[in-house]
Amino acid sequence: MNEPADPYRKIGTWETENGPLTVWRSPGLTDAPWDDFLRGSPCGQYQQSSLWAQYKACDGWNHHRVILTKADRILGGFQILWKKTRAGRMGYANKGPVVEPPDAGLTRRLNSLLCETTRELGLIALIAQAPDESLPSPAPNEDAVFVQSNPGSLIETTYLIDVSEGMEVVRSRMRPKLRKNLKDGRKSGTIIREGSEADLPLFFSLMSATCARKQTPPNPSSLEAVRQLWQIFAPSKSIRLVVAECEGRAPAAQLNLVFGNRVSIWKEGWDGTYPNWHTGALLEEATLEWAHAQGLKLCDICSLSRSTALRLLAGQKITAETVSSRDLFNVRFGGYPKILPPARIYLPNPMLRWAYRHVLTRFARFR
Repeated sequence: MNEPADPYRKIGTWETENGPLTVWRSPGLTDAPWDDFLRGSPCGQYQQSSLWAQYKACDGWNHHRVILTKADRILGGFQILWKKTRAGRMGYANKGPVVEPPDAGLTRRLNSLLCETTRELGLIALIAQAPDESLPSPAPNEDAVFVQSNPGSLIETTYLIDVSEGMEVVRSRMRPKLRKNLKDGRKSGTIIREGSEADLPLFFSLMSATCARKQTPPNPSSLEAVRQLWQIFAPSKSIRLVVAECEGRAPAAQLNLVFGNRVSIWKEGWDGTYPNWHTGALLEEATLEWAHAQGLKLCDICSLSRSTALRLLAGQKITAETVSSRDLFNVRFGGYPKILPPARIYLPNPMLRWAYRHVLTRFARFR
């Protein structure tokens, strides 16, 4: 294992039936060995990476990273991002803990350490969500301290497209109308090109136009934030921008994050022009082609309503009358829905935890 930029600090040892494991604190904002470990694990996602911690630090978020090793090999760990709010310190452990190879016992111990660390940091609450590909369901003793709740609006359903079998297979699974739209878009003369840092102002304006139509604030909220993300992720080729051009204009663009075996369609933008040139579909197809060429396995759409996911899993027909236009657009690509592990909240204060479990969550279900 290569040495991290800021050396790990030993905080304890765990005895296991397979020998002793060492628990470390990783204080550095950057941690290449941890990021490499995540990239090599099916459960590793960018939200747990030090790259993401660097990006969130630009917005005032602090990080606390715990690493578990055997000899010089990383076996697992977690990263908490926390920030001061009016109510107190709030923390997130999104897509963690991560253990590779999967081990239910080590995951339980890391979840216990997650709660202990929450108390040590003085957080009033920690919102956690297990990795997308993690082992199912927490142990009963974890249910006693974690309350299933999603106040941070973490994504709990998504849509995945497997590109590992090749584009011929991917296209065979697409809806016929989508294949026709892609053909028409190419005939119209739409050009899909790779974007660069110089195209970030264009992307931000397109994303802002999309958000304005949806009457939601843009996220990231500024061009400077998009630039910071690019500068942090670009050196490791973990970010990619693609732009659609029509008659010399650029009406649409897509910003993707690349980590491990997947590319995530993170943000998109469209100014509303050239609707019959099918720029959105061509951008998505280009991303699928690129992902397959790079040897990746999955394209994560990062967007699918729970109701649509449940309809698909139940084998029900999807129509424009039953699902949103966005969901209908995505499912035409022939992927599959995935119900992600539910978000959970840990409240260190026992009385607050009792009240949240027995009062607030029941009120939320009733509403």
